[in-house]
Amino acid sequence: LTGGTAAMMGTTLTITLTSKDLNSIKLISSLCRSTFACWVRLSSTFIRDLTSNPVVPVLPGTLDPTTDTPQTLRTQTMPPYIVGFSLNMNTKSLIISFNEVVLTSSFNAPAITFASDANSTYKYTLVAGDATLASSGASSLLNLTLTDSAMSKIKGACLPTAANYSTCIGVTA
Repeated sequence: LTGGTAAMMGTTLTITLTSKDLNSIKLISSLCRSTFACWVRLSSTFIRDLTSNPVVPVLPGTLDPTTDTPQTLRTQTMPPYIVGFSLNMNTKSLIISFNEVVLTSSFNAPAITFASDANSTYKYTLVAGDATLASSGASSLLNLTLTDSAMSKIKGACLPTAANYSTCIGVTA
């Protein structure tokens, strides 16, 4: 773990993971998807009591499925959202950054629309075949390579006049 916070209430310790640690856990598809498939191992250096006695370690082979699984496990319910994007018109590269790890193979090109601004009449919505995944798997970055045809249409939508060089991307659910 790289950080996070811990809070003690009575004999219950609640650990809140950092986004980085949580995304690392999410990359392992079989890890902590249910209370019966979620275990925490602790070494004796994890924590001490008020008289400096180390905690009894929870080591491989000593876990009891009736007592050592989480009492509560909140699985993910919030959808991912875009935190930024980069469009390089020279390399035909579109990189979309998400707040969490996403399954890149679920990418749907027709859900992306380019426009010069949010209310523009100049816009272009990608169609199937306009973009290919430059990387696959689970990641917080969706890295796409756009076709020449798509880039030409995007340039027309994003740069309709010499005075307007802003770029807008919209994504539908």
